[in-house]
Amino acid sequence: MGCYSELASDSFLLNQVGDAKSVTIYGCAFCANQSIAYVKEMPIIGESSLFGLRFRSYGTAKEAKRLKELLEQNGKTATIKFFNLPTSPYCQLNQSDRKKVAKACGDSQAAIALSCIAGYGGIRNALPPSVKVIPGMATVGTIASYLTVEDGKVLLDRDKTRVIRFKQPDQSIRE
Repeated sequence: MGCYSELASDSFLLNQVGDAKSVTIYGCAFCANQSIAYVKEMPIIGESSLFGLRFRSYGTAKEAKRLKELLEQNGKTATIKFFNLPTSPYCQLNQSDRKKVAKACGDSQAAIALSCIAGYGGIRNALPPSVKVIPGMATVGTIASYLTVEDGKVLLDRDKTRVIRFKQPDQSIRE
C-alpha cells in the first residue's frame, strides 16, 4: 500500500516555478508512478530487470518528459532525474541518498517533485534552502496496487487496484 497522489496542473507548476530559469524534475518510481499509471489507465507501469533488482518506471517518466517540454516552451531549462530501484524512494533517503539528490540538482534554481508528500519532504530536506521545491503531485489517499510481472514488464491491474481517497486536492494545485 502506498500514497495515492494526483498531478498538479500545468498552470500551478508554471506559477510556482516563477522566475527560476533552471528546474530539475525528480520522478519517483514507487507510489507516484503507480498513481500516474492508475489515473492515465496505463496497463504497463514499468520494466523490471536483473531478477527484480532494477526497475524503470513508465508513468512518472512520461509525465516528467511532458513537463520538461512544457518548461522549455516557457523559456526554462529542465533536467529529469530518477532514482529507481535499488535506490531508496525519496521518502526514505539516507545521508548518501540525500547527497545524490543534491548533486543531481546541480545549479537548478527550482525542483519539481513528482512524488507523494513524503517524497516531496525527502527532496526538500536533501536540497539547500536556496532551491525552491515544488510539489508536482498532491497526496489525496492511499493506493493498494495489484501488480504482476510478465516478460520483465510490470503490469497494474486497474480493476483489482484499490484507491481510497481521504481528501480532494486543494483547488490551487488544480488551477
